[in-house]
Amino acid sequence: MVILFLTAAVAFSSRITSVILYESIIHEYDPYFNYRATLHLLDKGHYQFLNWFDSNSWYPLGRNIGSTVYPGSIFANKLFLSLIRLFRINNGTWIVLQMKISVEALILHETTILFTGLMVVAAFLHKFLNWLHITVHIREICVFIGPIFSVFTIGVMYLFGKKIDNDCTGLMSAALMAVVPGSTFRSVAGSFDNESTAIFLMVFTFYCWIQALDSGNIFWSMICALVYFGMSYTWGGYVYVLNLIALHSFFLILAGRFSSKTYVAYSIVNILANF
Repeated sequence: MVILFLTAAVAFSSRITSVILYESIIHEYDPYFNYRATLHLLDKGHYQFLNWFDSNSWYPLGRNIGSTVYPGSIFANKLFLSLIRLFRINNGTWIVLQMKISVEALILHETTILFTGLMVVAAFLHKFLNWLHITVHIREICVFIGPIFSVFTIGVMYLFGKKIDNDCTGLMSAALMAVVPGSTFRSVAGSFDNESTAIFLMVFTFYCWIQALDSGNIFWSMICALVYFGMSYTWGGYVYVLNLIALHSFFLILAGRFSSKTYVAYSIVNILANF
């Protein structure tokens, strides 16, 4: 466990080097647009966000934001705010004040491709910290969301490797994920892009898939589909995940290892994931 914590510390510290040496800033164009979109969601709400036409993007044509983004992170932040309001009353006691769910927030506009997961997550973390009376600007949340989720990814990779073989395999998998360039490049501080959260969701989806195959449990199959659903709201690379699951099932058939567990797991995941 100590080695795992040290690995997570290395992963986090290596990704915030630019902040330590210089300052906390958002890098490149897409991350800065995602930051602007998160601010718009917090200030205007999800309805205005879905119908927002940004004349400053894709100039001079402009951009219809509701139909061209993956707003999973944006709406995750908004969801956190809604949950916080459910438990807050004036005297500071935290109880269930109301159980009103905004169903219309889950209905897609007919021109909307996907909700953007990245901005939702950032908004959620911002509101959650404010709920804890920790005042943090939303920009800082956007800057550090990549390193934070890289730590979560390390934990899932450890569980993944441990599930496949043993603790040593899990620690080796976590250590490789902590320093692999492909993951590090997309989750450094200031890289507020879709991959900063999607990598974690992708690895988590594969872990749940292996759990579903091994146990034949409907619960793990549903969790796998749910995590995949979250990833599809965050990153366009979700198509590769579902195709890899299908390819894995196909090779299990060729290898003569197809069983009722595989049938149950793939049927549930495929049906729910394509729902």
